Amino acid sequence: MEIVINMGLIVENSIRSSLLLQPENAANAYLAVPSKYLSEAYELPEGSVITGEILGIMDLMGRGVEEAKNLINSTIIFVIMKVLGTDYLYISRDSWPLLREYGILPDDYKLRVKIISARVNEEEIKVYPKIEKVA
Repeated sequence: MEIVINMGLIVENSIRSSLLLQPENAANAYLAVPSKYLSEAYELPEGSVITGEILGIMDLMGRGVEEAKNLINSTIIFVIMKVLGTDYLYISRDSWPLLREYGILPDDYKLRVKIISARVNEEEIKVYPKIEKVA
C-alpha cells in the first residue's frame, strides 16, 4: 500500500464576507491570498474550482477551536475570484455547511488550509506538488 502525502500551498487567514457578488455556487465567505501564489503562478481563470484540506481552525486570537477539531483533515472546496492582485477563495456552497454547522462564521475565525489542486475545464492541476509553499 502506497502512502500519498499531498504537498501544496498553505494559506492561513481570517474568514471574511463581502458586500460584492460572490461567484456562482459559492457562499458569502472567503479567504484572501496574494494572486502571485495561486492564480498568477498557475494561470488560473476566475471561477476555477480549488480543492484544499483543512489544517486548523482558530479564533481571532489564534487559539484552536476544540469543538471543530473533527474538521481537521477534511476536504474543502473553493471558487476563485480575482481582484487587483488578490485571489478571493470563496467557500463553495457544498463545503459551507461543514463550517457553518460548527458555528465557524466570517469575521470570527481564522482558517488554515492546504491548497492541493485546481480544476479548470475538467483538467486537474496539482498546486505546488513538490513542496509545501506558505503564502
